[in-house]
Amino acid sequence: MNLQQKIENIIKRNPEADDNEIAVLLKQLLYEKDVHDFAKTDAKSIAELATETMDEITNEAESDIVIKTGFVALERFCNFYPGEFIVIGGRPAMGKTSFLLSLAQNVSETNPVLYITFEMSAQELSKRLLSAQAGVRIQKMKERDLQDCEKNQLFEKIKELANHQLFIHDSCSSQITALKTQCKKQVKENGIRVIIIDYLQLISHHNRRINRDSEIGYICRELKNLAKEHNVCVIVSSQLSRALETRGYSKKPQLSDLRESGAIEQDADKVLFIYRPEYYGISEDECGNSTQGIADILVEKNRTGPTGRFQLKFIREFALFQNISYDEPIPPSIMFPPKKNNNVEESDCGDFTFSSGRLKELEESETPF
Repeated sequence: MNLQQKIENIIKRNPEADDNEIAVLLKQLLYEKDVHDFAKTDAKSIAELATETMDEITNEAESDIVIKTGFVALERFCNFYPGEFIVIGGRPAMGKTSFLLSLAQNVSETNPVLYITFEMSAQELSKRLLSAQAGVRIQKMKERDLQDCEKNQLFEKIKELANHQLFIHDSCSSQITALKTQCKKQVKENGIRVIIIDYLQLISHHNRRINRDSEIGYICRELKNLAKEHNVCVIVSSQLSRALETRGYSKKPQLSDLRESGAIEQDADKVLFIYRPEYYGISEDECGNSTQGIADILVEKNRTGPTGRFQLKFIREFALFQNISYDEPIPPSIMFPPKKNNNVEESDCGDFTFSSGRLKELEESETPF
């Protein structure tokens, strides 16, 4: 009996059931189907896996594997790959949505991106994206108080964005089963390679009887399975615990600050935190560099490489994240984890730092970090 016949039988056998009862029975049926499909999968021998690995290395170009983020410092640290589940964490006002939008805009130049939002409308997000890219304040766009030059800037950016493969969905159900169904549909119809979800704590599970920790654990596993099953990169933002704000010694996020952190920390392939010191009234970093317009991106978990810190420019007026230009007066302290390297010197700050000149020199060479 195929799936369609099973669904028809459920409806026929329960003529008095209301929509909610039918929905529960259908969810159970779909769950059993997933379990059955999973049971049919077989283990692979190491010989088979090793052969597949060599075929991938020798036959597929790096550009076909790596998800290009457009952030130079990030790509020096770690690459994003299909099949990964990545978490971007931060407290409110750190710029999580702005970072995700900047990331979506960059990635969609080379890969189809699905952006799922639960808090903002697609129209509002498109205004924020246009404002950031054209350098026109969003308030002026909303009030329709635009000069001719600003209108021209917007029209030019609209032409550019028309070439991007970015799909924004603002009416997707927050229930994890429906969310996965919509993602699978978009992968099939639009060839989506990157799924961005804003944000994790707004996703729910239909079983309200389980506690929140178990619910978040289930949701994280489902998102990880979605990434692996369809070979897509799933990137989701996450709120951090309020306890961070009451911490006396430092407001820098750490893995334990993730809400329901156990499941998130366990299932994520990479965890990145956004931290803007100037938000907390810190005008200089430990090395005496200005923190104005600077965002620290803390790589706290990375299954495929090092952890550490790098920096991006944050333009608050346009909610935009950008690479730091080496020609600008703001020194880009790009931090790497401690390790012995002839090209790295220990700074007075207790970290290992590439100066902007040395980083540029290395970037122009073929020597990887």
